[in-house]
Amino acid sequence: MTEKVKLPIRGGAIVILIFVTLNLLGQAKTVITKDDQFRTEKQALIDTLNNRINIDCPFVIGRYHPPVNDTVNHPYFNSNKWINGSLFYDGRFYSVENLKYDIETDHLIHLKLTSLMLDCIAMDENFISEFRLANQTFRYYSGLRDKRGGKVKDGYYEVVFDGKLKFLVRSEKSLSIKEGANYLVYSTWVRMYLLKENKMISINSLSGLLKQLNRESRDSVKKFIRNNLLKLNSSNYTSASTVLHFYENRQGL
Repeated sequence: MTEKVKLPIRGGAIVILIFVTLNLLGQAKTVITKDDQFRTEKQALIDTLNNRINIDCPFVIGRYHPPVNDTVNHPYFNSNKWINGSLFYDGRFYSVENLKYDIETDHLIHLKLTSLMLDCIAMDENFISEFRLANQTFRYYSGLRDKRGGKVKDGYYEVVFDGKLKFLVRSEKSLSIKEGANYLVYSTWVRMYLLKENKMISINSLSGLLKQLNRESRDSVKKFIRNNLLKLNSSNYTSASTVLHFYENRQGL
């Protein structure tokens, strides 16, 4: 009869340990392989999205901008709604959906939508020199001076009239405490300027605008204003475009 050889307890434990270790290593290799594959596919998808952005939306240059959802008390120009417009980047205009103009921070805001993300981006003014929302044009100006040589604030200005003379409007918002209330509200300031011979001249009325025009044309322009019942104020400044258009046509500019 053949005698059975019994392994010592310690030797048997070693054999079992080797078997379990090899099995776990095989499983670990499978997990690592899956993780690597997932990372590779994820990076490929990100690269694809980035390539599409570079081709279709090369103007997306900026930083994350937290949105404000309040439809009444907000920092945006006019209403708190995403609207379609266009922007000027690298020598050409692009039609863009989902834009807002934050006049508190003086940034054009773009809501970038993809299948994976939703980003609210403040566009870099160093790359976006001009943009249009609805029928309004905004252009970035820097280094401007007033009549006395004082520096005028850099930033986006609404271009109301864009001839040899330019009528520009600067809108600003800031938070302040509402009288009789314990919460902050946005207050709006509007400043109107005539850009003439590279000087920014503050304008508060049509009579002030009239003084900046050539003397020989003032009477005819004044009559035009009177006949058309035109007025100018910070809430309605479109008449400035009408007056300057009439004036430059008469001057042959």
